[in-house]
Amino acid sequence: MHKKIFILIFMTLIAIPARAQTRAIKVLIYNCAITFEKTILGKTDQKAEEEQYDFYSTIIPTTIARNLSGAGRYEVERIYEFLPLVGMGSGLFYEQMRKIGAAHSAQYIIAGYGTVRGKKLSVELFLINLKGQNLANITGESYETGAELKGIIDELAAGITRNLDSFEKENAKRYIISPFMKAYRALRGLSFGVKTGRFFIKGRFSNLYEDSEYIAPYLSYDILNWFGISADADYLSASNGRILVLKKSSMLLWGMTLNGNLTYRFFDHFGIRLSAGGGAAVSRIYLYGSDDIFNQLSSRRQSVDPYLSVSASFNLIFKPVEVQFGSSYKHAFYKGTPLRLITVFCGIGFHL
Repeated sequence: MHKKIFILIFMTLIAIPARAQTRAIKVLIYNCAITFEKTILGKTDQKAEEEQYDFYSTIIPTTIARNLSGAGRYEVERIYEFLPLVGMGSGLFYEQMRKIGAAHSAQYIIAGYGTVRGKKLSVELFLINLKGQNLANITGESYETGAELKGIIDELAAGITRNLDSFEKENAKRYIISPFMKAYRALRGLSFGVKTGRFFIKGRFSNLYEDSEYIAPYLSYDILNWFGISADADYLSASNGRILVLKKSSMLLWGMTLNGNLTYRFFDHFGIRLSAGGGAAVSRIYLYGSDDIFNQLSSRRQSVDPYLSVSASFNLIFKPVEVQFGSSYKHAFYKGTPLRLITVFCGIGFHL
């Protein structure tokens, strides 16, 4: 007796992980939106015709859901709503679909359209693969007879099943070929590059130093589609140039800021970004003993001060290349006389 109980417990423990490994694939199926096209063959009661065919919007996806559920491999959830399929194939489209899938723990979404013209029904369904970020198009046509309608629904279900199997194989290969996929996904949204441009000195320092060029390596990360963080490292050098001063000098500044970024995308690859942040500026001013540039330096002054940066830029993203151009305001809070800068810049980077 004890031996039988032990064997039963052992078999149960083995069955639990095996069942977990064969967990059904989650699929969402939305209603099928039906539209009506007028025909030239006589007059018809449009309202009555629409009422006659409206039930197709639910009966088609419901029947397909029943067929998929019967296979045992799929866990199907019916959503009795219409799914807007706007901008199919774009990055924004797949991002919206991923959010819907994540809310239901689903890997695939099925949605589509139906068109009634006379007595002919044309159905176009889309199977959206959330992992692979691609989709399959499954179509079928039927005249209104019940037997033919059932046959076309069975064909649509078979087409969906074939594409599901194909997507599952592609997804499995993708993970086998790319063992670092999880790390890549964690870094998705990361970009790094360099900005360069010209700075214009404002205030009292403009009487001492000429405007010049600067360079700023940057690192940024998009936490959300519209919000991210970035770190900038500004380097600039200024000299008296042709400005007449009593004593020659030059200035170096290294500014480090941590910023918050707000991005609005007009299109998938184009948007505007507002960035603001603060940090520290390390400044050095070199004072020369005479006008002889070969003479040794008489003194050097260095300070570390709070540093502010606010910028606006236009961003073009054609992954993996990111291009930006814009303007910024920078402020170093020196004791006594602050340093204020206006810059124009362009930048190029690598976007994951």
